[in-house]
Amino acid sequence: MVHQVDGVEAVIYGDGPERKVVEEILAKEGQGLPVKLGGLIDSNQIQQHLLDCDVIVLLSDYEGLPIALMEAMACGCVPVCLRIRSGIPELVEDGITGILVDDRSDDFVAAIRRLKFDPKLWANLSQAAKLKIQSEHSI
Repeated sequence: MVHQVDGVEAVIYGDGPERKVVEEILAKEGQGLPVKLGGLIDSNQIQQHLLDCDVIVLLSDYEGLPIALMEAMACGCVPVCLRIRSGIPELVEDGITGILVDDRSDDFVAAIRRLKFDPKLWANLSQAAKLKIQSEHSI
């Protein structure tokens, strides 16, 4: 996505046993690209990081009801998620509270491009995502 959409950057938050693999991929294929590893963020600091983001990307094959997605939406991040049958559709209504994509390539890149170059769309989805969480979920 950062190859194909000018002016975007990616931060990968989290940590785990595959971190070294991700670091190797970035070292090999990501030289000079605006991609960085944000690492593991303490739970009392994550909100501040999310407030600096415009989009949250979650392209899992399966999710329950993802708390990370809820936290990001509450901060106004627009979710871009893979269209799956599990918990994500309970939070993300395509074109209303976020964008659901059919693949991790062309459809995903097109969604990011739309958000980048249509600030009104981003603002509408951001506001709706935030309201969805505020109105349907507690702290």
